[in-house]
Amino acid sequence: MSNFHRSVFALRALLRPRLLVPGIKVDTIARLDFPALKRAGYTGVVFDRDNCLTIPHCDTLVPELTDAWTRCKSTFGKDNMLIVSNSAGSSDDPLGIQAESLAYNLQVPVFRHKYKKPACGEEIIRYFRHKQLQAPRLLIIGDRLLTDVLLRNLVGQGRVHMVDKKMGVEGHKEKTYSA
Repeated sequence: MSNFHRSVFALRALLRPRLLVPGIKVDTIARLDFPALKRAGYTGVVFDRDNCLTIPHCDTLVPELTDAWTRCKSTFGKDNMLIVSNSAGSSDDPLGIQAESLAYNLQVPVFRHKYKKPACGEEIIRYFRHKQLQAPRLLIIGDRLLTDVLLRNLVGQGRVHMVDKKMGVEGHKEKTYSA
């Protein structure tokens, strides 16, 4: 994301602080009831990679999340899930090598995008509209207020904010998880 885009999104958040307010706060995706979220009308799920599903810059799922990840895939179907990272699949990964590795390991598509979150929001909506007949109602799960929560609120989708969870990985730094 360019400095111009960063400035625009920071200004929007400054002028409308509610854009940084998450909907649901959990410490891990294992606490989410994916079938209930689907019954509530969500048609797809967008995940941030680092600190939500994997250790930063790692392409394998944190083992403690295996059951939750399986539940999410069986509830929504992997075609209605998308991993959006500001590293894998972004301009930082021009050949798509990280994106391919992550998609292979997690068995879910990884979004290829020119602009980093939150500037890629409309691209994400177009991706899901292309796959679904109806307008998508997306659950956005991530760990950062200024990217994931802001992305959700700018595109008007549901969100989950993950808070202070080590994900059970030894040596993994505690982090805020949001969406």
